[in-house]
Amino acid sequence: MVDPCPETQALALEQAKTRGLSVITAPDPQVAQAMLDMTVPDVLLCDLFMPEMAGLSMMRDIRRRYPQTAMIMMAEEG
Repeated sequence: MVDPCPETQALALEQAKTRGLSVITAPDPQVAQAMLDMTVPDVLLCDLFMPEMAGLSMMRDIRRRYPQTAMIMMAEEG
């Protein structure tokens, strides 16, 4: 999960644990890219609006590198 909001990350972790899933979180695209060099997730959940890089741009890059990874885009309205 790539999202700059700690509260959103915490919610995702809580929901995943209740379903027996494991979640790796990253606060920004740069950290996420580094993490992807170590492990490739089955699903990537990404915030559309991030300060450092648009989520859509990041997902396009990841799609090229890891076509087997499913992707879900989300947008928080604040």
